[in-house]
Amino acid sequence: MSKKEYVKTYLNAAGEVLKSPNGTARLVSGFSTLKNGADAGVTPSQMRAMFPDLRKYTDDKIEGFIEVSSDLVAGDTIIPSAIFEEPTSSEKAKP
Repeated sequence: MSKKEYVKTYLNAAGEVLKSPNGTARLVSGFSTLKNGADAGVTPSQMRAMFPDLRKYTDDKIEGFIEVSSDLVAGDTIIPSAIFEEPTSSEKAKP
């Protein structure tokens, strides 16, 4: 990821935080709680029993959320700020 993409990713993320601070806080808090529980050996079934809002999610979905979120937080997974990037000037010049 180029420096420009890196900065753009974090600026976009900051913009999303400003637009929805409660949602962002819930996301971070929820991830932290579920990750700590998983690290302590709490199973997704037990998490659903403790947190009624999780009852609509399968074990695989809960485990997947924890796995993807863990990689994002650790910096092991980096997703660019946009799926479709504008071509660079050298790409535009190609016939």
